[in-house]
Amino acid sequence: MSNELTTEMARVWLGNRGLSYSPKEIRVYDDWIFVRDSQFLGDSDEDIDCYKWDSTSMFAEAWDGISVADSPFIKNNQERVSERVIRLEKEYQKYLREYC
Repeated sequence: MSNELTTEMARVWLGNRGLSYSPKEIRVYDDWIFVRDSQFLGDSDEDIDCYKWDSTSMFAEAWDGISVADSPFIKNNQERVSERVIRLEKEYQKYLREYC
């Protein structure tokens, strides 16, 4: 059995923490969950919420918001998503070292 995070796992994880999204609103990359809330689709300043998946946490709070252009919601966007996830992970790890 793989430990790889799936869209369904992300949907359930968010739902168990009070955030209800359809699979169409969720993308995963490594252990990051990206949510594109359909309520805001098409807004010119639309942000994609980024959650760091932690199966042991009782809470889900968006770590950051990124542009649609840097997200996995754009097809054939692997390079930009990878670069953005690297930056998100560095920022997240820095936060953990400083405040946890």
